[in-house]
Amino acid sequence: MSTFADLVELARICMRQARIARSPDVAGVLRQMAEEYQEKATSLNDGEVPDIDERLLDEERSGAPLIPGSS
Repeated sequence: MSTFADLVELARICMRQARIARSPDVAGVLRQMAEEYQEKATSLNDGEVPDIDERLLDEERSGAPLIPGSS
């Protein structure tokens, strides 16, 4: 069973890949996958929908704030 954090990360990865995909068909499938992971994460989070903006994934990995000067 996947954890909430795992599902959110998978959704973010799919969204990132959808944005850079060259094929509209592939991008559509990746967005669909991201939505499905987000829905599963929502069900584990008392109905609260997680933000799956892939820039947040970059921030978490780097430890740097998304907006320079913010903490």
